[in-house]
Amino acid sequence: MMVHHDIAPSNQLHVDVSRIGSSQVRNALRDTFAHLGYRYFEFDAFWPLFSTGEAQRIPTNSLICGDLSHIVRAYTSTQKHRWIAAIRETRPHILAFVRTKADHFYAPWVDDLVRTSDLRVSVCRYSQGSRISLANCVNEAVSSLDPESILDVRYSRSDHSLWIAFGDGLSGSVQPRDIGFDDPLELCLETATVAPYHSGVQVLDRGGDLVDIDGGSLRAVLDGAFAQKILLQAESSNRQIGERLKGHRLTAGVTQVQLAERSGLDQAIISKLERGKHQPRWDTIQRYANGLGVAPESLLA
Repeated sequence: MMVHHDIAPSNQLHVDVSRIGSSQVRNALRDTFAHLGYRYFEFDAFWPLFSTGEAQRIPTNSLICGDLSHIVRAYTSTQKHRWIAAIRETRPHILAFVRTKADHFYAPWVDDLVRTSDLRVSVCRYSQGSRISLANCVNEAVSSLDPESILDVRYSRSDHSLWIAFGDGLSGSVQPRDIGFDDPLELCLETATVAPYHSGVQVLDRGGDLVDIDGGSLRAVLDGAFAQKILLQAESSNRQIGERLKGHRLTAGVTQVQLAERSGLDQAIISKLERGKHQPRWDTIQRYANGLGVAPESLLA
């Protein structure tokens, strides 16, 4: 059952559908949320608060759904610097629907809108009855609200690195070696794109195969506190960590020698890790995980 609040608790998902001009589309969107299992508060005060300089009253975790024409008109009627400041303060995600002639007329504004909104805008080309595409749009938009989601990835040819932008504003450059790849040419970084639902980065390797790079691995490079948290979420005992690592390796059917070849870790280090005789660093866990083709976090769970 949907609960309606004017100002809802900040730890809940808040959805504003007030700028969608069709009641049929609004109802289809509500049905989609219910079908996907999202529990949310319908919050219709976003635009009044946003436009009157009261953005601090807007709850976090807000998903703003509206026709592109309505959103662009709100955007062009707001001073650009105030729009940027309000977006950065509240960090909503704006889901713009293209469904009418008016929306198509305003389509050229999308790129500028996305840039000025710190990448917090996505476009859904809606057609009546297309439940699958609507569900995909909603899932992508909701996932982008996660502070640890990846909103953008860009390739830098000058130093062969990836620039990563996260949902909470953290951003920075990551080198291949930072995530367990010793050979800088092992990955074709110029092919990098954000993975579905903002969970990581996808890139082709030199053989043309798709490689998934977990968002947690990328974040740990840029956020030391996050990397430490991941390690602490395991167990304090090196022996317990070693048993987990060994269990994952055996489940994968990989020998220590094979893992050494795939990960670049010395076989003696792998042996010490698995026997609890070596305190693992985050980059060591990353290399071990890379050798098994799994996310580092999964080794410690």
